[in-house]
Amino acid sequence: MSEPNHPIRVMIVDDDPFVQEALKLLLEHSPGLELAGLASTGIDAVRTFENYAPDVILLDLQMPGMDGLATLDAFSKLGTLDLPRIIVLTSYAKDSDVFSALRAGASGFLLKDTEPAGIAEAIRTVHDGQALLSPAVTTQLIREYRYSQRRVPATAELSPEFNDMTEREIQVARAVAQGKSNSDIAAELFMSVSTVKTNVSRIMIKLGVANRVQLALIFHGVHAVDHSL
Repeated sequence: MSEPNHPIRVMIVDDDPFVQEALKLLLEHSPGLELAGLASTGIDAVRTFENYAPDVILLDLQMPGMDGLATLDAFSKLGTLDLPRIIVLTSYAKDSDVFSALRAGASGFLLKDTEPAGIAEAIRTVHDGQALLSPAVTTQLIREYRYSQRRVPATAELSPEFNDMTEREIQVARAVAQGKSNSDIAAELFMSVSTVKTNVSRIMIKLGVANRVQLALIFHGVHAVDHSL
């Protein structure tokens, strides 16, 4: 992940003032991140985001009026170049919500009980052009995708796509498929974060996928990858 030349500007969209304050505090104590603006409704977010010029938006899913999914849809219809990356941040996630959010253009989907460091890393990850899901959401996505495709659950044997990979690349792929962040993988496998990033990039090139979500699906035996994710 490249280091930005300027702080990553983050807009918070959430109707809960306590969540707003917690996220503001997180940004204040996270190097390289800064608050770009606040909005309490999806309508306000769409109307004012150009004034705030955020790089990333943290978007609540359950909001009165225009909820998070409708807000995502509204952003996708703006037709504006350089739209911010959007991370859905919610208290709970239905399988259908995960799919709808990703298809509507979300770059990440996290539960609100994610550790602060995990949220900060997710912001940096999506700003760098990658998709990121929390481990719990990754599990839901894979389960629902298998069901929707009427596929038999994968066995412990890896698919042929991994035949030309090194043991280390397979270890990294497995960790990504479990929804772990780069820093978690680095600590678990005794690697530097930069080495993890290099391995992830190499794995995605070998698999011909665009992001970590597609990598996870293939690792778990779901071969009919939806490239709109």
